[in-house]
Amino acid sequence: MPSDLRHALRSLHQAPAFSLAAVVTLGVGIGLNAAVFSAVHGVLLRPLDFPRPERLYTVWQNMEKRGGTRQDATGFAVFSDWRARNHSFAGMAAFWRQATDLSTIDPPDSVVGAWVSHEYFSVLGVRPTRGRFFVQDEETEGRNAVVVLSHELWVRRFGGDPAMLGKTIIANYKPLTVVGILPPGFRAPLMPDVELYRPWVLHPVEDDRPYSTTRVIGRLAPGISPAAAAADMRRVAVSVAADYPKSMHDIGVTLVPALDAVTAPARNPLLLLLGAVALVFLIACVNVGNLALSRATVRRSELAMRLALGARPGRIARLLLAESLVLAAAAAALGLLLGFLYLALLRGLAPPETPRLDVIRLDGAVVAATFVLALAAGLLSGLLPAVFGLRRPFAMLREAAGATAGRQTLRSRSVLIVAQIAASVMLLAGAGFLLRTLAALAQVDPGFRTQNMVVGRLTVWPAHPPALTDVTAFMAQLEERLRQRPEIAAVGEIAPQPLADRQYEMSFTMEGHAGAAEEGQNAVWRWASPGYFQAFGIPLAEGRLFGAADDAKAPLVALVNERFVERFLGGRNALGRRFKSVMHDGPEAPWRRIVGVVHDLRGKLDQPPRPEIILPLFQDQSPMATIVARASGPPAAALRALQEVASQVRPGQVVARRETLEAALDRGLAPRRFAAGLIGSLAAVALLLAAVGIYGVTALAVSQRQRELAVRQALGARPAAIAGLLLRWMGALVAVGVMGGLAGVFATGRAVAGLLYGVQPTDTPTLVGVVVLLALVALAATLRPALRAAWMNPSPVLKSER
Repeated sequence: MPSDLRHALRSLHQAPAFSLAAVVTLGVGIGLNAAVFSAVHGVLLRPLDFPRPERLYTVWQNMEKRGGTRQDATGFAVFSDWRARNHSFAGMAAFWRQATDLSTIDPPDSVVGAWVSHEYFSVLGVRPTRGRFFVQDEETEGRNAVVVLSHELWVRRFGGDPAMLGKTIIANYKPLTVVGILPPGFRAPLMPDVELYRPWVLHPVEDDRPYSTTRVIGRLAPGISPAAAAADMRRVAVSVAADYPKSMHDIGVTLVPALDAVTAPARNPLLLLLGAVALVFLIACVNVGNLALSRATVRRSELAMRLALGARPGRIARLLLAESLVLAAAAAALGLLLGFLYLALLRGLAPPETPRLDVIRLDGAVVAATFVLALAAGLLSGLLPAVFGLRRPFAMLREAAGATAGRQTLRSRSVLIVAQIAASVMLLAGAGFLLRTLAALAQVDPGFRTQNMVVGRLTVWPAHPPALTDVTAFMAQLEERLRQRPEIAAVGEIAPQPLADRQYEMSFTMEGHAGAAEEGQNAVWRWASPGYFQAFGIPLAEGRLFGAADDAKAPLVALVNERFVERFLGGRNALGRRFKSVMHDGPEAPWRRIVGVVHDLRGKLDQPPRPEIILPLFQDQSPMATIVARASGPPAAALRALQEVASQVRPGQVVARRETLEAALDRGLAPRRFAAGLIGSLAAVALLLAAVGIYGVTALAVSQRQRELAVRQALGARPAAIAGLLLRWMGALVAVGVMGGLAGVFATGRAVAGLLYGVQPTDTPTLVGVVVLLALVALAATLRPALRAAWMNPSPVLKSER
């Protein structure tokens, strides 16, 4: 075997162009696959960093029978029922994210916090590095003034003070005692950005069934299978529905492995990307196969002579195998280097919200898979094309002597070109669909003004429980003071912010109608200040907007949007109609009067407007809000004014995530732009490789059909006829490849559909554009060899045949 390797190195050294082209082409394909496989392995396959992570399951309300989703958050009461009635979970915990201001540190900071039930960390199997976690008594009002810090927050904002346990910090204007520090690198499932945890005081009352106030995670008890747990939770759901038929009918339970729940947002894009790089790798292998076939044609005299002189096919196969192994090893080394660079680029360009981005790396599994991939590629694209004629020694001698045209080699390369074109069609179509999606989203009217708008996030918890009026006074004064600043043309406050925040739905009952649960009456709820509508430029359709008099002492009023009127009031006059929400206000809820109707706006850019109820922020306080202001000059000056005025009105107040509204919208498009950029770059590589392959096949055809083409010219064929012959032949190959690629596009359309907006995965203009582009590239790659054949001198060719 060492002698075979020496012979392989010598042989490859004698063909430097082939060796370099094969290694670089395979290396590019292998590197792309290594990088993307690292992302897929790290995000989708690597277990969560908890003890026995496969035993962790998220638990969701299944609202499909009510026209909702199969994975919905639940209410405190339902969580309490699940926790008390199940026989499958060793522990079950509730959790929810909550923005948190740390106002007494210098400078004040805003971090992401979370409310969790007392058993949360024990369910995950986590131990503190310092102190302790929560106990059951701290899940009650008056005893919950404790907090657990992440290791990163402890080090970053408190200097890693070893005496931090027992100290008091002020979070959302409430003093909290630090009782524990989490281990370094801890990332909570479904909320990896959380740095501060507080015990949740649960209020399990029937009124919050079945609404989205909490998420749930549980750890299966020893010996309980996932199927048994699912059956047990179905039993629990039936039991709860039987006890509370009015609110819980047709509501089931869905169990999802925690890993699947965490990685769900990235699964389809990553699998799509994996399929795309697999197509690029296929095209790279096809190109190397074409190179190997060309080299086999050049070496046919050598191989035929060896066979004719008695060399056994096995011996020649060993030599060719050694060459393939050397090429594969070199390509794998280059692929790993390129994969490392690609992966660094991938991590740098990926949207920050990509789950588990910090665990993506080239580990042992990826390196092993890379070498296996390189070996398979080397064997398939290097060895097999070269040995196809080892059992045909006499045919090879005739080819070497010029007696045949090597049509077997040409047919093999033609098949490879068809596969290359089909793969290119699929990649180009995917890139086209994503680009069309970005263009469609850019044209969507969100229903409000976006130019010269700046936003900032406020957390406005009261300093003391009864002091909601203080919060209202603060927000009113903040809005008034900002309105007086020359940098601000208009200002208002809104919660939740359209296009940026999670949209909250709650049920309601119209006066004179049946209960909301039976009618499915749910709408998005928002809270807005009087200045919000002017600042955002939202037109009034009828009635009036909120005014300064709509405060906590005034009768309860509300605005609704046009979609609300159309869906729940049949498009009839809404002014003066009354409704109430038991969930929001309790069982003795008073009626709210609709005083105005505003035009629709979009809660998400890729979804149509939904029915909305808007309450006066100064009458029905929200603990969080977003300042929205229209800048009168440079947006940077307006952004500085937001924090300056907030600090003046309420010392220590943080205005978090200050940015222009256009930047916020742009961030929302980042995942689709990232996917379009990646698929587009892969499509460009595929198109380049396809062009090289088409050129090589056409050049080989001209070389192997020289005698035929010379005879045609001698018999009077014009140059245009010769060029047309080659162009028609390549056109037929392109047509077959395009049909195969379009079939692949139609077969995989459903996998891509979830990433698209405003375009179908069978969009005719996009597919026509792809076909035209490929046709032009094929024409450009074929034209030069065809013209060379059309204008060649036939005399030397015919004389050499005598």
